[in-house]
Amino acid sequence: MTTAAKKYHVLVVDDEESVCDAIKMILQFCGYDVQTASNGLDAIKFLEKGHFDLLITDYMMRGMNGQQLAKRAKDQKPKLPVLMVTAFAGSLDLSTLSVDAVLSKPFKVEDLRDATAKLLPPAKQTPPASLN
Repeated sequence: MTTAAKKYHVLVVDDEESVCDAIKMILQFCGYDVQTASNGLDAIKFLEKGHFDLLITDYMMRGMNGQQLAKRAKDQKPKLPVLMVTAFAGSLDLSTLSVDAVLSKPFKVEDLRDATAKLLPPAKQTPPASLN
């Protein structure tokens, strides 16, 4: 019998489905449980209904942008780490953002893993129970 692994829950928000899918695949490979949303309003609904250990959001999205989402998320859950993944990192005033870290697009797989690991340690695996 195997004891379930402790998985961290990550919410990824990006209005580009391919970006959501790529980030989800990378994080699942790293051992995280990943939920995706295509906009800020859906993300807020997920945050209200469930528990997440990390929020990863794009900056430029239709409707609610990533900064607005990050602010609302921090208002609800002040300790929730937020990673912003954006092509506009160089033009943003990072001191005014409600995020804990920013990752520039395009990024390498290692960059995403490193940024995530700084905010949230790798998922802890519980060894299988002994059959003896």
